[in-house]
Amino acid sequence: SVLTRDERCVEVLLSNGWDINERGDCGRTALHEAAKEGMLTMIRLLLKHNPNIDALDNYEKTPLIYGSHFERPFIIQELLEANADINKVDSVGAGAIYYASYEGHVETVKMLL
Repeated sequence: SVLTRDERCVEVLLSNGWDINERGDCGRTALHEAAKEGMLTMIRLLLKHNPNIDALDNYEKTPLIYGSHFERPFIIQELLEANADINKVDSVGAGAIYYASYEGHVETVKMLL
């Protein structure tokens, strides 16, 4: 439902006990997928239900790392305001700042510093 961008369906699932930290492909949670795809409204909806904001997928990437890698400034801001750990690194030792700088996302790097 997250990947189809169906917020109403996600809301129904959450109100009926769906585990917000359930993992799908590659160990990603709904929050990972929403951050990766730049779904701001979905991020806000998910954050209201207290997900594990620093959940690690199979590659040890967090939602913040995905937001930084794919240059999602509004997502990054929401995650930072929800106290995402900026110092988390993935399985190769790279974190949000590394991915943003590697991809040349100057404004994202500034947000993270």
